[in-house]
Amino acid sequence: MKTVLASPEFATNRPRLSLDGAWAFSYDPKNAGERDGWFKPEKKLPERIEVPGCSQVRHYESSRGNVRKTDVGIPEQSNTIMLKHGCMHPSWYQRRFTVPESWRGRAVHLRVGGVKPAADFWINGHKLGSTLTSRSPVRCDLTPFVRFGAENTVTVRIHWPKIRLDGMFDCLFAWSGIYRHVWVEAVPDVHMADIHAAGSINPRQVVVKTTLKSPARRSVSVRCSITDSAGKKLWAVAKDCILKAGETSVTVRVPMPGARLWNVDDPVLYKAVVRLQDGDTEVDKASVRFGLREIETRGFQVLLNGKPVFLRGGCNDHVYPRTVCPPADKAFHLDQVRKAKAYGFNYTKSACEVFTPEQLEAADELGYLVCQEMPFGMIGELRALRDNPPAELTALWRAELANIVTASRNHPSVVIYSMTSEAAINQDNPKPYRLFSRELPRIARRLDPGSLVIDVTAAYCMSSKAKHGPRDTDFLEDALEYCGGVTPFQGLLAIPSTVDRPFLLREWNWISGLPRLELIRRYKHLPLVPVQIPEMIKAARDNGQAAELPVMVDRSHKLKHVLRKDAHEVAYEHPKVAGFHGWLIHDIAYCPEGVFNEFWEIPKDLPAKEFRTYNNDTVLLLDDHDTRWFGYGEPVPLGIRIAHFGREPIDNAAVGWRLVSGGRELKRGMVRLGRIACGSRTPPRHMTIGKVNGRVPARTELVCELFNGRKRVAWNHWPLWFFPAPAGGLPGGTWSTQPLPEPFGGVSGPYDPLVPPTGARVFVTHRLTDGTGALMDGLVRFMEKGGRVLLLSSGALPEAESSFYRTVPFNCGRLGNMGTVVRPHAALGDFPHEGWCDLPFVPMIQGIYPMRLDTFKPAKIRPIIRSIGHHVTMEDKAYLFEVGVGKGALMACSLKLQATCHTDPAARYLLGCLLSYLASGNVRPRASISVDQLKAAVKAVRGVLPQ
Repeated sequence: MKTVLASPEFATNRPRLSLDGAWAFSYDPKNAGERDGWFKPEKKLPERIEVPGCSQVRHYESSRGNVRKTDVGIPEQSNTIMLKHGCMHPSWYQRRFTVPESWRGRAVHLRVGGVKPAADFWINGHKLGSTLTSRSPVRCDLTPFVRFGAENTVTVRIHWPKIRLDGMFDCLFAWSGIYRHVWVEAVPDVHMADIHAAGSINPRQVVVKTTLKSPARRSVSVRCSITDSAGKKLWAVAKDCILKAGETSVTVRVPMPGARLWNVDDPVLYKAVVRLQDGDTEVDKASVRFGLREIETRGFQVLLNGKPVFLRGGCNDHVYPRTVCPPADKAFHLDQVRKAKAYGFNYTKSACEVFTPEQLEAADELGYLVCQEMPFGMIGELRALRDNPPAELTALWRAELANIVTASRNHPSVVIYSMTSEAAINQDNPKPYRLFSRELPRIARRLDPGSLVIDVTAAYCMSSKAKHGPRDTDFLEDALEYCGGVTPFQGLLAIPSTVDRPFLLREWNWISGLPRLELIRRYKHLPLVPVQIPEMIKAARDNGQAAELPVMVDRSHKLKHVLRKDAHEVAYEHPKVAGFHGWLIHDIAYCPEGVFNEFWEIPKDLPAKEFRTYNNDTVLLLDDHDTRWFGYGEPVPLGIRIAHFGREPIDNAAVGWRLVSGGRELKRGMVRLGRIACGSRTPPRHMTIGKVNGRVPARTELVCELFNGRKRVAWNHWPLWFFPAPAGGLPGGTWSTQPLPEPFGGVSGPYDPLVPPTGARVFVTHRLTDGTGALMDGLVRFMEKGGRVLLLSSGALPEAESSFYRTVPFNCGRLGNMGTVVRPHAALGDFPHEGWCDLPFVPMIQGIYPMRLDTFKPAKIRPIIRSIGHHVTMEDKAYLFEVGVGKGALMACSLKLQATCHTDPAARYLLGCLLSYLASGNVRPRASISVDQLKAAVKAVRGVLPQ
């Protein structure tokens, strides 16, 4: 009989000794410990370590404790976090304790809440067995070898077998150790081995299924009482039964009339207290907490207790800079959940990883929905094995799924189980399909029928019908790739008609900023190294951007906030979308995508009140047709719609709107919507804003408030921009090789398109070279004599070479646009920009490539509009810059002004600003280049100057 078993935790009244605290410890770099008898009681391990925790958190100075990223299965890439003292050597833990003499006659069990990744156990030199159970609790029966009234020595060897569980705990940095509480308890011969409290809401009751163990046939009474959080007994049932030798399952049904339901707004918890009675003698007593709730799907919606709920989540990928492993401290996790809920989140999952009991208890108490995703192949070889898993691995996954579900199912917060992530079930080989889409879901449903199942998140199959048959899944969950176009979020339109289940937007839109500079100081005395921050600092210094870096970081996060708001609002609109999660609710330092940084601090630049305007049960959505910038005097065709997932309908809905600028109200109005049912999305209703008049460009704000009668239910707001038409035509002495829109006029007469006519002061062109790629001598002479050339982009580049108006996912190459910095400059006139390119720049930036400035070295050109590059390279790039050439100047602009200014009021106005500046007497570029430098630049690779 195995003596090391997975065993769920529950509270008991059994005598116990805590073994938390200091243990003796040693790494075993030569894997000689078992051969040399390190498990023997007389062996003294030389170091000390705290339990619970992990070995990698220690300050392990020996060089044998250091490993390369490839040693722990992490690709050799620089944009990551590393352990200062990562180690995958076997390690040994040892603890001495005394078992009270009063325990004699009872079994003695060692309980370990969590040990990872695999462990062997000894007591007093006797081997108890081994376990690969690393995400759920285990117990060891010490009874045959324990010494009562005397000192005992327990020894644990932790190691990394080839076949093991593998998830997020092993991905960013591989850690190992006894990471949860450890204790020894005295167990009566007749005792409870498991309790499952399955609540239902119709009728309101709890079914308590208890697994009892007895050495022989025996009569007992099982008495179950239900108490509230204060311990007051509310309902009780007793049942007499006869136990057989071994295990007996006893089910007690306890009606709970009038009980309150558990939900995210009112997370009411009860406790099932079970007593085993032999006459008047209490043999054993145990208890578990539970909540009455029902989770189901209907159509494309998720229902919690019969009412639609929209899942708003952010992945929690278990980054703990101070402890490395999840802290075994419920208070720590309560703080995180409170912050998440304050920002409107109601749901979380991880990437191929489960949440610990402390995390689930916090979610239970605060009303936070959880998906437990199995750690079945996250990285490296174990990930690859999912395509054709060997029998040994599939057996482990089946067993550990059962262990994880059994350990999680009493938590009402756990509403979804996912079998794995990013496994291709639709390939020719049917093995992964049969395992992940059929066999494992059946196990999860059998053990916890009150929760839902996702077979595979991101299964690369947006239908419940796969090549090998119907999938056993309640959801479809996948990542929608960015599709290009003007709008940053057209990816949502890619939801295919094959989607026939509630759809969850996976890692919705991957929006990140640059790493936060100030955090590098926080890591000084911590076990993790934020490699990416010093990388970014060095790259910025090497490219002459060190002084600008703080501003660049700030502007990159401004872009992140704008795009994330838009992404959230778009997610609410689609009728098949049941929820979303961003890849991260917290930052990983090399991918600052989260709302919170990796220390879960409240962001200073994003108050919770603001974030909840677009992350809440009820959200107002702007029907803007992907345009929020208009010309004065033009129609403003905006509409408003409501996504309502509150618990009660809105009976008398009306939206009041105001257009304000600089504290002054320009317009106001009301849109009456009538009744809005729970779980509904209203069709867009037009707001009669009409035409807005003005003389100068302005950034305004549209503020909308949703009322139910006189009570405000929700609010939201959006910036809108208005631009006048440039007046006066082309400035005097200005010529262009291409027709310009009214009121600029067109070309004034025939001439060689690359030779400015006599009398020209400003020359607008889309290229500097002739058909052979050589710089045109006429343009050179024009600038040498004092002429100003405005070089405009001729249009979009091929998609593979173009950039987008959005941040770059951390692992998708080193090109692209992480944000922009707009420097105050006379060339921009009064164009509203607030120091970066906000939404009016979308059509100008989308699909073009910023210009590289490094080719002009040693000249240091400070761009007017900078494109912020990838943090690893920090390339010196610009969308707009000026440089002196001879007595004149070259202004280069890769924004799509030439292509968009005919129809876009923002682009048209910006072009007018540039032309007015170049025609003025204020053109004094700070940097100058020689003609030879300019010739070298135009011969360089694509992206140096507009083509």
